[in-house]
Amino acid sequence: MAGDGDWLAHFVPDLQHWTESKLCQQLVPRSNGLPVATELRGHHVGKGEFTMSINEQNLMKAATGYLAGKVVLITGANHGIGAATAKALATQNSSVFVTYHRDVCRYSEGELQEAKEAGTGGDVLYRAMQQQSTDSLVRYIHDQGGTAVAHEADLANADNIPLLFDLCEEKLGSVDILVNNHTCCVLETFDPALTSDEGSGIHLPTAATIDAHFATNARAYALMMSEYLKRHLQRECEWSRIINVSTDAAHAHLANISYAASKHAIESYSRSAAAEMGKYGITVNIVAPGTDTDRLHYT
Repeated sequence: MAGDGDWLAHFVPDLQHWTESKLCQQLVPRSNGLPVATELRGHHVGKGEFTMSINEQNLMKAATGYLAGKVVLITGANHGIGAATAKALATQNSSVFVTYHRDVCRYSEGELQEAKEAGTGGDVLYRAMQQQSTDSLVRYIHDQGGTAVAHEADLANADNIPLLFDLCEEKLGSVDILVNNHTCCVLETFDPALTSDEGSGIHLPTAATIDAHFATNARAYALMMSEYLKRHLQRECEWSRIINVSTDAAHAHLANISYAASKHAIESYSRSAAAEMGKYGITVNIVAPGTDTDRLHYT
């Protein structure tokens, strides 16, 4: 289980700028002060493509100071969008608690390291970034004067979810902002003609792989939000934010069918949560990056 947007396997300036602007759209309070539910869909993130609008620049300025002192829990943050999110919010003087999980990998340590050093390598580079710890991220934030704590946990295990919140509260305080970004992605297809053993392969779906996608992607997102709301109510908080990272291909994804279906479930959970939690001062938003990302350029 790694972060979503995993094809964004090495940090580029555009990614952090994009993350900062899109997050600020979700975190800065609206003029009427009312909770809202919105979606950011189809924003394509690629090298050299990002420009920040005047409105986005103003949002960035508005966020400065407003997010100071907030505690943010970010899942799937050992690279890609999750790590860029941690950096972006740390620059706003938020304290960040980042989580990640390194699953079993078919590549050797030598292959992974070679791909990282080369900066190319298709699937092997993708897996190499998934396998790294958050040590460099936490060190970077600390070097910039920020506050960050990391913990590795498999969110497919539901017992780990309240423990994460407990640990975050112990180290940094109660969670103000929850960013669910972790994901499971195993390429699957209904079509036997599309199966392949290249890289990590493309295989026919099995009960085990379907369950793995939904346990990590859909169920864990739902349980994270439920745990967050419970604690929000216990401390009688009036302001909280949830951002769930999906994909612009949630409606359907060729040769990635269970991933897409589980992301579609995330979006349904998010809309229901937005409708039900708004009265408690919680906004729930979906960020769905588009498909024009660095992963497409690894080959």
